Amino acid sequence: MRKAFAARFMPLSFVEDWRTRADDCLVYGASLAGAHKYHLAELLVDYRVHSHNTFAGQRPKRQARYRHRLALTRLFEHVIGRLGYNPFGLADLIHREFDTIANPAWRDLMRYYRAIWHSRMPLWRRMAMTASVTGSFCSPRRRSGQTNASPQRYGNQNLPGIIDSDERAA
Repeated sequence: MRKAFAARFMPLSFVEDWRTRADDCLVYGASLAGAHKYHLAELLVDYRVHSHNTFAGQRPKRQARYRHRLALTRLFEHVIGRLGYNPFGLADLIHREFDTIANPAWRDLMRYYRAIWHSRMPLWRRMAMTASVTGSFCSPRRRSGQTNASPQRYGNQNLPGIIDSDERAA
């Protein structure tokens, strides 16, 4: 991540919330700050796994999932406040954000459907956004790879907080 993006939402005053999943702050903060994320197929980091890990190889308990959700909420409120976003307006951009994914997979489509249907928008708006995302997914232009987005763009983590973050842990 470039320093300019990190400076938009760092430093965080609630560091203790992120002792276990510190990279979440960077992933979600960078997404909200407008950074582009790319997928590299090769393994570049080797996490140290030992018998006292609090996360690796563990199935999160209900209390841990709840604390993580609270920490995410606090992180999002902090970043959104620093960036000056209207938190209620972000959900209106879900379908537009989907359109930036160069070659969305079926899994991406399902995640965006969930994001739309878990929002608090009126039913008619959720239906319209579902139609927009479906049309974008089925577009011949998209299927042929012709899009304004970079072909390496990693689309699975573009909507922090709206798309279920615990899917990575499962």
